[in-house]
Amino acid sequence: MPNDSDLPYLVALLEDENPVVEEALKTEIAGFGDDFEPALRRAGIELQAGQRRRLESLRPPAEPTGAFRSAWDRWRSGAAAETGDRALEAGFGLVSWLLRADADAGQQIAIRLEAETGRCLAQIGGREPSPSRLATVLFGAGGLSGESEDYYASANSDLLAVLEQRRGNPISLACVYRLVGGRLGLPIGACNFPGHFMARADFEGEPHLVDCFNGGRFFSVRSVRAKVGSGADYLDEEPPASTVIRRVLLNLAHAFGRGGAAARSARFAAMAESL
Repeated sequence: MPNDSDLPYLVALLEDENPVVEEALKTEIAGFGDDFEPALRRAGIELQAGQRRRLESLRPPAEPTGAFRSAWDRWRSGAAAETGDRALEAGFGLVSWLLRADADAGQQIAIRLEAETGRCLAQIGGREPSPSRLATVLFGAGGLSGESEDYYASANSDLLAVLEQRRGNPISLACVYRLVGGRLGLPIGACNFPGHFMARADFEGEPHLVDCFNGGRFFSVRSVRAKVGSGADYLDEEPPASTVIRRVLLNLAHAFGRGGAAARSARFAAMAESL
């Protein structure tokens, strides 16, 4: 029977790629079932990025249980069409739930976002919070940054992993910016920019796109429109939660496909198609 006291040793062995050790780890991890992630939290263990990727390769794919399917169907039939922060955060919670086989993932995301909001507010100090000030502290020293070394890793689409490891892809970082901003009462939106998702916020009285992957750089919508030409309706439209989460799911399908995990890739592709 798995025991929480074994966790430090199991985590240490994640660094060992010996085939015999790998098979033993698979057995031990599978023995925890859906309790593995909660057990890590109870033990106060936070995995590093490499350990998280290693765990993902060893753990059997999480099956969409009845509880997950019910939650997914409720979200898809209701919140998916919304453009508000709550719907978006709930969608990310469902993605992390399935990735980790952890029904508490959404709650853990909320806890991490609250902590990040507090950190940013403390660094902003007595000044009035604004989109530009938030971008400076959120993506500055000690903040979050773009994961360029392992850009396609599935962890970059797991909002809980992004908040834990402080690195992510364009869409996850833009959504952290938006969700933290919402907690500070800042009107931060999203832009479904082709190939490189961005946030949207006003700066000096003018709408700007915010490249959260590259340090929170601001670009006026006017200047971007002049470069991309006509027909760029996405510059003015706020995408619903379904559009954002669909891109996340497609990223995951691509990530697992690159890694040879065909079953996982197909699962996330099917979820994206359902949206």
